[in-house]
Amino acid sequence: MFAGEHDLLLLDVTAYEPVYNLSSHRGKDRGFKIGNNPKMYIFGKSKGSMYKVPKAHQLCTRHELHVVIPNIDDSFGSKTNDKMEGGISSFPPVYSEVPSPSSLESNALLEVVNGLPIMEIIEGIVPEGIRVEVPDRRILQQEGSDSIFIIYFIVYCGEYRALRRSEMDGIRRDLEIEVEKHVALRENRKGKLVSKPFPYAVLDSIVRVHSSQGLFKKDE
Repeated sequence: MFAGEHDLLLLDVTAYEPVYNLSSHRGKDRGFKIGNNPKMYIFGKSKGSMYKVPKAHQLCTRHELHVVIPNIDDSFGSKTNDKMEGGISSFPPVYSEVPSPSSLESNALLEVVNGLPIMEIIEGIVPEGIRVEVPDRRILQQEGSDSIFIIYFIVYCGEYRALRRSEMDGIRRDLEIEVEKHVALRENRKGKLVSKPFPYAVLDSIVRVHSSQGLFKKDE
């Protein structure tokens, strides 16, 4: 995190093998105390760099985007697609089996989800060198209400460019502004800061914790 804030990328982590093992202090030679399994961290400059950081070493941050779907009927999906710019989303269908109250409702919901070009909007905002993933999408039905939300779990990773939390929070803000030109966002989930940076290696565990168990989930 500290390196990223100073425009440095972590390119590799290897075992550290010193070429000598003695130091001198007050005329006496003594061995290094390097501990068990010492590591050497190799950094490179981000600006103007062609270095590609391996996924295992990429620094990432995340946030959720809550899109409001106020009404669902058999024609809602096509209406939404007509309003959106950029055409049909490149997202593949997420759910092969949909535990919904009716097949008509579930088909309309899936059409809406697959018709929102969220990924295209994100890619038009994120600077070159930052990789984007949307590893999870959920549909949340608010208890005691007809309100339905599509929740996008968005992750930004520093691939060729050092990742700064402050810069990514600006991207999150710009994304919300752009998306609201097309659809409404859930008011109480707007303006939330992106997460603290984390290594890409722990993303799967984060997704498992936040992932819903089904397409329709009550808002708790």
